[in-house]
Amino acid sequence: MISLIGLSTLHAEDFYWKGTSTNINAASSWVGNNKPDFTGSAAENDVWNFNVTGSSPNISSPNIRLAGFYFQPNSGAFNISGNSPLDVYGFTVGSTTYAIYNNTANTQTFSTNGAVKFHGSALTFETGTGKLLFSASTDFTQVQQMVFTGQGNTEFTGNVNVNSVRWQFSNSGVNDVRVAFNSAEELIIDGGSTTTFHQNTSVNNSGTLVTNFSVAHFNSTFNSNKLTVDYGAKVYIGGNASHNGGIDLKCGTLLLKSSNVIGNHNLNAMGGIFNLQGFSEGLNNLSLSVNSMVDFGSGAGANSLNFQGAGAFASGKMLTVMNWTSGDSFQVLNISNSKAQQVRFYGDYGVQGVGFYQAQLNGNTLTPGNFLYATAPDMINCVPVPVPEPSTYIMGGALMIALTCFEWRRRRAQKSSPNVGA
Repeated sequence: MISLIGLSTLHAEDFYWKGTSTNINAASSWVGNNKPDFTGSAAENDVWNFNVTGSSPNISSPNIRLAGFYFQPNSGAFNISGNSPLDVYGFTVGSTTYAIYNNTANTQTFSTNGAVKFHGSALTFETGTGKLLFSASTDFTQVQQMVFTGQGNTEFTGNVNVNSVRWQFSNSGVNDVRVAFNSAEELIIDGGSTTTFHQNTSVNNSGTLVTNFSVAHFNSTFNSNKLTVDYGAKVYIGGNASHNGGIDLKCGTLLLKSSNVIGNHNLNAMGGIFNLQGFSEGLNNLSLSVNSMVDFGSGAGANSLNFQGAGAFASGKMLTVMNWTSGDSFQVLNISNSKAQQVRFYGDYGVQGVGFYQAQLNGNTLTPGNFLYATAPDMINCVPVPVPEPSTYIMGGALMIALTCFEWRRRRAQKSSPNVGA
């Protein structure tokens, strides 16, 4: 988070809230009796500054326009309320245009009964180390790209309109979207945050990318043209999901929170982990381009993973199956013997004990066969792919995935351990 002492470098005009009353129309409510324009194009350059604790502004006049809100380091927590809508156009610091800059550890709330509408080609929302709470109805459709930054949190409890918007959570805190999030053009979660979508979520042509150790929970219907999980990220699917463009499972983990939620879509194993977590799933084609894993999880057995076919398997690449038991079923329809040779199971499946076992093919079913070797090598080879600015990467994610191989003992203790393929 950049440090701002004042707004003298802004391409805007500054107005300072006094905090002695809630009436925005009274000149005495503003420092030096200097109140904003409120309406007309000139108002679109007005930045409302907060550097005190006190009463929150009440938006009682119609058609209020402003550049944005800046909550300075000594600002308290404010609740922007009232019955009238707001139009926010953004103010520029350096090369970044902000709609809201929270330079505090406090929660700044937007709860107007009238909608808050944002305008601009790209707007940044700085969370600071605090929180931005949107309980008002918010309209982002006039913005091409939205980016949330900082170490803080966001929460959305009022209706949000994100139709055709490119939406990016680059903050590292917690994001709770408690309302429907529909028809976004693109969704990127890349700041290391934990983000939960509690209601229906849909993303159009550009799809969804979760990366950079971020965690995303989709607890209801999740429709995204494509889903990409990369660079140490975790994505939990809890509601019915649709990904017509397929799932690219790169250097991250895709986890189920319920059975049969993904449906008939392609899974491209590109260096990540598909963790069933003790649930069952059926998908379309399985392809393999980088060493990857399937983890049946620590459920009580009798879990199934079924693919309708086998796509391309890159030469020399391996798919490792973890935590499989004799009660589980792993099927790939019409998989060839040569592709089956690129599948192996890791566990205790014979007199040789713990190690890798070559998959054996019985019809369309894959089970552990002959013992290969006992050592668990680093078989994951992930190369992180940069995402659009302002994201930056600091750490590598391959180690996290490789170490998953050695977690099987703790989790497998919760499942039976049959001897097969002895």
